[in-house]
Amino acid sequence: MANATYPLEYLRDFQFLVGNYSFLRIVRDSSDYSLYQSSRLLFENDDFDDYYPTIEKQMSQMAVPVMDSYQILGLEEINLLPSESPFSLQVSLDTKQQMNLQSISDSGLSSKLQQLPISSLEFDNAKSADYFISALGTGFQEIKRSLPVLKKLSLSVSSLRSLQAFSNVIDFPLLEHFELKLSRSTFNIEDEHLNLASLPFWNTALSENILSLSLVNLNYTNLLTNFSIGSTSVFKEVNLFYTLLLHCKIFNDPDASRNVTYVNFCLNSFAALPEFSMNPADYKSAFIVDDYYLKSKSRIFKKLFNFYNCETLIIPDYFFNWKPFIKLQTSSPDKGEFCVANSILDNTDYLFGYCNCPSCVSARKILLRKTEEEGAMGQTQTFYNFIVLLLFGRIPNMECRSQLNFFSNTLQDSVEILGSGYMKSDLAQVFHLILDNLVPDLRVFITRLPRLHELCLGGFLFDIDRSGTNSVSISAPQENWSVRI
Repeated sequence: MANATYPLEYLRDFQFLVGNYSFLRIVRDSSDYSLYQSSRLLFENDDFDDYYPTIEKQMSQMAVPVMDSYQILGLEEINLLPSESPFSLQVSLDTKQQMNLQSISDSGLSSKLQQLPISSLEFDNAKSADYFISALGTGFQEIKRSLPVLKKLSLSVSSLRSLQAFSNVIDFPLLEHFELKLSRSTFNIEDEHLNLASLPFWNTALSENILSLSLVNLNYTNLLTNFSIGSTSVFKEVNLFYTLLLHCKIFNDPDASRNVTYVNFCLNSFAALPEFSMNPADYKSAFIVDDYYLKSKSRIFKKLFNFYNCETLIIPDYFFNWKPFIKLQTSSPDKGEFCVANSILDNTDYLFGYCNCPSCVSARKILLRKTEEEGAMGQTQTFYNFIVLLLFGRIPNMECRSQLNFFSNTLQDSVEILGSGYMKSDLAQVFHLILDNLVPDLRVFITRLPRLHELCLGGFLFDIDRSGTNSVSISAPQENWSVRI
């Protein structure tokens, strides 16, 4: 690449799908400055500040092609980035290799970053974000709002304090596309005060400029299990997401969310479908819920329909975190409520019991056979849990990939990934059975969100065609399934 006869003037993107490598590192490692510069031996007590300007000068002289996006694996690679035109930056720091962060900060990286036309900034994980802000924080204390052209941010953090630090760097009200991924949405008890105190910031940050919004709870423990910290605090204000959903304007005032056309909403990334019960005596064999829990689920879920101009909606955790606890209906004698608590908890019928067409009758025979086989082994819930996990397994990795461009990613073949002893033909029939039984839910989505044309529910992708005069066509191309409503 260093000796290429022709410049890479038409190259706009360069990605490594596997391996810990990036295009910038190729440029650095293949440049004349890297190949022919004599090495220097550093001893334990040497001052890195004396050596860093040499590295910075070498990097500034390297010719990096102008592209639409870059990925950095080390903070020093910021010096390689060109400043000719706006670009997207993905920060995937190898935190094990980051050394002497304070020296890097003092060596001008913060001022260099200020000069870069970064229009989109994405952090792969909370550690990358934490290292980034800690290394650059000293330089940014006197340079607030250092990314003036930034319009898109995918931020993964593990604490509210990290969010506060980023507010010194980023002018949040200017953002048009924002993703918040929290690896710890529930903090210490005293953080309830911090959550409530942060509401003025969120009401300003999530302004009317927001066009795309993604909320992802990267919980590493099961929220549908008794007595866990996550399950006992899911509807308390110690949970940041619950505080935002309950009080933030964008989730409660349709006028505040009128410009939002894209929503990704995943409050439980730990896929599991246990048995449920409203009888506390069943706590050893089932996840116990009560009326408050069920009504809270429906109250929170209904807030999605405040985004009445939404065109793209993604709900990855639909089948295990929402569907068992709510009931969607187009009409109801109960004051016209379209989303109510599901007081009749049935772990299988809610997915498979609505449609009685010949295809669904045949598919239910497959379910019955599998249930009998597993029941003989004492595994009555295994098959249904497997189906839900299979669907959720199609979703791209939410920890390492931004969900702000969900439909540009190719869904994975979860059958091949997870492996199973089930025939694909049987699974295809079961998927069609679930889709047929989703029709009442789909009717609510297209009625309540009149501009919706892309929808993802737990691994099923739907295209919505409203070109018909008296009906709406909904298709799931990956399943070769369609319906007209």
